[in-house]
Amino acid sequence: MKKTATPNANAQESPTYLPLKSWPDHERPREKLLRFGAFALGEAELLAILLRTGSRSQSALDLSRSLLHRCADLHQLAGMDPRSIAAQKGIGPVKAVTLCAAFEIGRRLASLPHQPRLKVSEPEVVYRKYEPLLAHLQKEIFSILILNSANVLIRDVQISEGILNASLVHPREVFRAAILESAASI
Repeated sequence: MKKTATPNANAQESPTYLPLKSWPDHERPREKLLRFGAFALGEAELLAILLRTGSRSQSALDLSRSLLHRCADLHQLAGMDPRSIAAQKGIGPVKAVTLCAAFEIGRRLASLPHQPRLKVSEPEVVYRKYEPLLAHLQKEIFSILILNSANVLIRDVQISEGILNASLVHPREVFRAAILESAASI
């Protein structure tokens, strides 16, 4: 009697997609970055590198494309909190936190002045430094810039965090921070 083949129980666990490690080297995001530089990659490929792995049903590149498709643009994705990102199928808390950390590094890098220390000579200088850091916040914050006598930034201090459209602050807290830092002006 001839035996008939029975379906393998593990067949359901095999991916229904082609994992990135099965792709030719020249098409894999990491290898493309090493060979051509980061500028040669699209947004989905860069996100796939950060995600590192896919899920059972999608490659890292497919997950990246799904995330980008879900958002109007990369700015919207960069403004999402980790829980919202993790709500995407195949994205867990670790991947979500990794993406949020990368976006925050990008915002901080974009806010760095081109000079060693920021001289506050006009409002536009403050805007250029802080707009990338503040644009994606979901709550109002109240911060002060502590300046020396030459209007050079010593440091910035967050005084309070509010709600969606308001933040309460008492003058005592503002002056306390300025006095502790020996500010010439704020």
